[in-house]
Amino acid sequence: MKFIDLSGGRFGRLVVASVVRKTTAGKYLWRCLCDCGERALVDGGHLRSGHTKSCGCLNLERIIARVTVHGHS
Repeated sequence: MKFIDLSGGRFGRLVVASVVRKTTAGKYLWRCLCDCGERALVDGGHLRSGHTKSCGCLNLERIIARVTVHGHS
């Protein structure tokens, strides 16, 4: 597997800070900073494919928006 440097790249709400390590499966884990301020360790393939777009805050916001009725809680 060829190493692709993702440092400094933006994927959704995540900005890649640095590579953490290579897993036993040969994949690279990247340390990312989310726009909400949280940090996340993400597989490089998930970043490039668009599978992972945030630390989890995006999913939470979507759930809240889905269950909110007419602007009321």
